[in-house]
Amino acid sequence: MRIKASPASPSHRPDAVLFDIGMTIIFPDGRVLAREFNRLSQGWIVNPRDAARALAASAEMHHFGFSDSVEAVGAAMATHLNVHRDLGVAAWRAAIDAGDLYSEIDPFSKIVLQELRRKGIKTAAVSNASNDLKEELASYDLLCLFDVAIGSNDGYAEKPHRAMFDAAVDAIGVDPASAWHVGDGLINDVLGSARAGIGHQILVDRYGVYTAPPCEVVESMEALNCMIAQL
Repeated sequence: MRIKASPASPSHRPDAVLFDIGMTIIFPDGRVLAREFNRLSQGWIVNPRDAARALAASAEMHHFGFSDSVEAVGAAMATHLNVHRDLGVAAWRAAIDAGDLYSEIDPFSKIVLQELRRKGIKTAAVSNASNDLKEELASYDLLCLFDVAIGSNDGYAEKPHRAMFDAAVDAIGVDPASAWHVGDGLINDVLGSARAGIGHQILVDRYGVYTAPPCEVVESMEALNCMIAQL
């Protein structure tokens, strides 16, 4: 379990904690990614952890505008896995279309959310959601643990735009500077929430992708729970 404190570690408890959902609380199953790579390749074997790590390192590539979002992420995954670009794009498309990619939930997620509520700290889900965010959270019995859930499917601009961050803190009635944000994306979550004035950023780096991010880092919800227990 890894907690990497930064010089900006908070000295006081937050009034609220905002959470990204996809790849932070509900994350992709590396076995699905590896299955599609291995099915489409000609003898190349990709293991599940490497596939999941490649996705974690590539997920925000669509912000750079070189191609459509699926192609950009798939091509970046191919680079990380040292396979042909076309294989990366095809495997990523197949994994998305398969319908069972996002099926893993961090087992400590509910514990973290319950502990925050027990301490009187408000919680918000803030997610770039392709599906109905509230329905997705409800399917994992998580919706009841958030004071508010705001997704891009509700008509807000996607992160890193500040619209969803602003809407979340307004809905729960806290000063942005008194809130934390927890997410896996350096652009969407860390930079996006900082730009919106959120007081403290925590990056969930489950696969050890980042070497020196400009914020506090945890490797899992279990590590985050250790932080929250000390508030």
